[in-house]
Amino acid sequence: MTDSIIIFVSILCSAFFSGMEIAFVASSRMRMKIDSTKGNRISSMLATISKNPNKFIVTTLIGNNISVVVYGICMGSLISKNIFPGIDPENVPWWILLIQTVLSTSIILVTAEFLPKVVFMLYPNKLLNFFTIPSYLFYQILSITKITDFVILCSNTFLKVFFKINPNKNNDVLKMEDLGEYVSQEIETVSNKRDLSVGEILKKALKFSDIKIRSSMVSRIEIVALSIDTPIEKLKEKFIKTGFSRIPIYRGDIDNIIGYVHSFEMFKQPEHIKDVILPISIIPESLLVKELLNMLIESKRNIAMVVDEYGATSGLITMENIVEELFGEIEDEHDKNLLVEVKKNDSEFIFSAKLGVSYVNKKYQLNLPESEEYSTLGGLIVFYTKDIPKKDHKITIEDDFSFLITKVSDTRIEQLELKIL
Repeated sequence: MTDSIIIFVSILCSAFFSGMEIAFVASSRMRMKIDSTKGNRISSMLATISKNPNKFIVTTLIGNNISVVVYGICMGSLISKNIFPGIDPENVPWWILLIQTVLSTSIILVTAEFLPKVVFMLYPNKLLNFFTIPSYLFYQILSITKITDFVILCSNTFLKVFFKINPNKNNDVLKMEDLGEYVSQEIETVSNKRDLSVGEILKKALKFSDIKIRSSMVSRIEIVALSIDTPIEKLKEKFIKTGFSRIPIYRGDIDNIIGYVHSFEMFKQPEHIKDVILPISIIPESLLVKELLNMLIESKRNIAMVVDEYGATSGLITMENIVEELFGEIEDEHDKNLLVEVKKNDSEFIFSAKLGVSYVNKKYQLNLPESEEYSTLGGLIVFYTKDIPKKDHKITIEDDFSFLITKVSDTRIEQLELKIL
C-alpha cells in the first residue's frame, strides 16, 4: 500500500514538473512580464521566477528527475511483488527486468510526460499562474540549498569548455518579437470590434519599421502620369476624370519623371504645365517606409516616385499609402463615389478595379494571387494580360477566377465582374 501511494505521488510530481517546464518555455514572455507586475503575492513570486529562467528550468528538471527515480524504485518493487512473487531480488532474470522497464516506462511516459505537456502547452500562461505557489516554494528550496547553482555551474562550464558558448549572456530582455507575439495572441481572443481594430493597428505598427516601399507603392502599370507637353486643358480633364489631387509629370516617357502638379495649381489659371510643376522626390525601392515617412515630413511633401536599380520608374508612393499600412484602406469622399463593391452571390462579385487585392481577399475570403508587382484588381488584370483589356473582354486567371471587364478608360480598367470558377 505504501509503494502505491509513493508511486501515485511521484507520478503527480513528475507530471507537475514536466508541465511547468513546458509551460514556462511556451508561455508568452510579454504576458508573463505583465502578470508579474500586478502587485499581489502571486505576481511577486512570478517576477522572482521569471528573472532567472535558467534557474527555474533547472529546478523543474531536478524535481522531475527526483520524482522519476523514486517512481522507478517503487514501481519495480511493486511489479516484482504482485506480478512475479517469489523471485529472488538478488537474482532477477533479464526478461523480468525488461518487462518491469517497459511497463513502468510506458506508464510514466503517458501520465507524467505526454499528457501534462500537451495540457500545459495549450494553456501555458494560465497554468503557470495557477501553479506559481508550489513552483516558487520548490524553486526557493533548491536555491537555498545551492543545488540549482551547482547544476548551472557544471552546465555552464561544460558549454564554455567544449562548445565555446557563453551561457551567461542576458536573454531576458524583451524584444519586439515578444511584443508582436503577445499582440497576436490578444487579437485572437478579442471579441470587441473596436479592441480588435486597435490590436491590428498595433500589430502593424510593430512591423512598420521593416516594411519596404515596394510593398506599399502604387505599381508602374497603375500610375496616371502626363507629359510636360500635354495641353493644360488635358491636365484639368485628367484631374476631374481621375479625382486625383496630384499627377506626376514626365519628359519623354514615364521613366523620366521631372515633377508633379497639384490640382490646387489649376486655380492660378496657368497656360502651361511647366508654369505650375512642383519638384518630386526620387527614391529607391530598397528604402524602408519609415525612412520615407521621415523624408516626406522633413520636405513637407507627400508624394515620391520609386525607381529600380536601373533608374527606371517602378512605382509611386504617397503619404496616404503609408498611413494605410497602419490603419488599412482609407476612403475619401472621392473613393466613396467611385469604389464599387457588390456581392451578387457567394461566387459572383462586382468590383471597382481600384480596390486592393489584399482588401477583397480579406473581406470576401477570396484567394486572388497577390504580388509586389501590383496592389489593385486593375493592376492584377494588367499584370496577367500585359495590356489594358477592352470592355466586355473576359480573362481567366489560374483556372480559378474569371474576370469580365465592364468599364474601361483610356489609361485604366475602371470596373469588373469577378466569378469564382
